[in-house]
Amino acid sequence: MDLKNFIETLSEMEIEGAEILESHFDEVTAYAVRNLVIHAQSVNVEIPAIALENDFAYTKPEKRAVEIRKMKNWIRIASMAEVPYLRVFTGDQKPGVDYETQVGWVTEAFQECAKLAE
Repeated sequence: MDLKNFIETLSEMEIEGAEILESHFDEVTAYAVRNLVIHAQSVNVEIPAIALENDFAYTKPEKRAVEIRKMKNWIRIASMAEVPYLRVFTGDQKPGVDYETQVGWVTEAFQECAKLAE
């Protein structure tokens, strides 16, 4: 079932809204997300949030940088598509690295992304 059909099913079931998981989008553009939001509104369904699948606890800085770029892209998309919230994650604790080090990585990543979100 594609997202448009999912939204129509929600409407038929009189469900008022749903959070959409990022991996369910076939196209990750503001245009595609905004069109889905408009379609949802046309059938009285709200999309209040998109759930991201980010992980800022990767041990390799290059992987964390990719995750930061991905989240920043979603911040821009959500803003342009008028989706008010993104549900985000820290990432799972990785073996071989102490917890406090990973907390530092996660904190730095969120701080960088928050600058754009403000």
